[in-house]
Amino acid sequence: MCLPLAQAEMRYVQALRGPLVKCLVVDRDNTLWGGVIGEDGSAGIELGESGPGRNFRDLQQDLSDLRRRGILLAICRTRKRMSLKCFTSTPTEY
Repeated sequence: MCLPLAQAEMRYVQALRGPLVKCLVVDRDNTLWGGVIGEDGSAGIELGESGPGRNFRDLQQDLSDLRRRGILLAICRTRKRMSLKCFTSTPTEY
């Protein structure tokens, strides 16, 4: 008898907490770093500890924190696979 009432109560509590995020999909170019890696190469992108690249670095750190919390991260890409090859060979902290 109490089960339907408990289920209704839980739906209400979950709605107050907001939607549960299971996966976050991001683009690469001008989202994870400044610039277009397929055109600028890994040396031509903005990513670093200062200047405009700092914002991209902070976003990457936030994404890394989400991954540690169990959120699935995915990349949405529109370019050919080879455009990312030059970047993935560069060591990263994450």
